[in-house]
Amino acid sequence: MHIHEYTRYDAVGLRNLIKSGEVTAAEVETAAREALAAADERVNGLALPSSRRPSATPRTAPSPACRS
Repeated sequence: MHIHEYTRYDAVGLRNLIKSGEVTAAEVETAAREALAAADERVNGLALPSSRRPSATPRTAPSPACRS
């Protein structure tokens, strides 16, 4: 997924693309990070660099039993 494709969709649209298998969550995350980096080059607005690499597996919420 390229930045110009990423910017065409809102969160629900991106979720639908992932759900349908058109793109992976990792591809969306990579495009989001590229868009963020491109915007930050122009405005220099990030307080901390976004250095974490895209995750290979989707994140899930902890089960209710794990919450305290």
